[in-house]
Amino acid sequence: MDSEKHCPICQSTALRKEFVGVKDLEYYSYGPVDFTRCQGCDVLFQDPLPPEELIPSFYPSNYRNYLVEDKPSLLGGLKNLQASMFAKNITKHLKNPTENKILDLGFGNGQLLLALSRLGCKNLNGADFSEAPQHERLKQAGIRLAFSNFDKHFPYSENEKFDCIILNNVIEHFLDPVKVLKLCKTRLSDGGKVILITPSSDALDFEIFRSAWAGFHAPRHTFIFNHRSMAELASRSGLRLSLTTAFNDPGQWAISCQSLMVDANLTNKEQLKNGLAPYTVPLSLVFGPISIIQGLTKRSSAILSICS
Repeated sequence: MDSEKHCPICQSTALRKEFVGVKDLEYYSYGPVDFTRCQGCDVLFQDPLPPEELIPSFYPSNYRNYLVEDKPSLLGGLKNLQASMFAKNITKHLKNPTENKILDLGFGNGQLLLALSRLGCKNLNGADFSEAPQHERLKQAGIRLAFSNFDKHFPYSENEKFDCIILNNVIEHFLDPVKVLKLCKTRLSDGGKVILITPSSDALDFEIFRSAWAGFHAPRHTFIFNHRSMAELASRSGLRLSLTTAFNDPGQWAISCQSLMVDANLTNKEQLKNGLAPYTVPLSLVFGPISIIQGLTKRSSAILSICS
């Protein structure tokens, strides 16, 4: 490893290339990428990081996190259930959730914002990279939206503060997570919190599936955190990490199995719809109990962290 290279999180030069040729087996948007592990903070990061100008091409028009389903479906039902559970989890950590000013940074299709609205949260705000027709339903629900490249600058005015900033499976997509969280810190009200969910390389499924692990979501995930590296990320961003806990995600098991099947040509990539095979969503139900048991340990598929 070139001694001149530094970890983008902790600046350590103790780096080791750990994964070579991780493929995009969901959308085939880009060639295989490599991941390096930092021996200092234990973060995994794409090495080299992708060129900024190519990143929009990683998110095709059928990218499932942006889709809104017109008809009831198993996938839609599970996503709504997950959003509702997460919304309830968030409100547990807020003093006055119905009145608190909440920002969902990188809100995708808006399911979490709508779930918070159903719980009575009134001061809801969302920010994403670009506007889409499906965002109209959020505006109709009274949710305020802004659109910008927050890799470079924060949405909304400089003087505006938020009681809670949520990054739900978002922090791992950035080229500079430290910069993003530093910007979040400047927009927190007194006592405000940043709540993050992200895949964890401490996960049992990571050890099993390795380069086929769904948490890589290559090339869209540029950083993979765990308990140790999340603590370092918070510290480098000037935030105090008060909690990191398990977050259950049986979908990662199912998509990891799908990736193995696709890579072995047991599932044809033409069978994938919105990055999923016909069997993947039902398979996530099978892995539900495993995910719950896994969540009782530090080997959960994802982690939820709270910073202030």
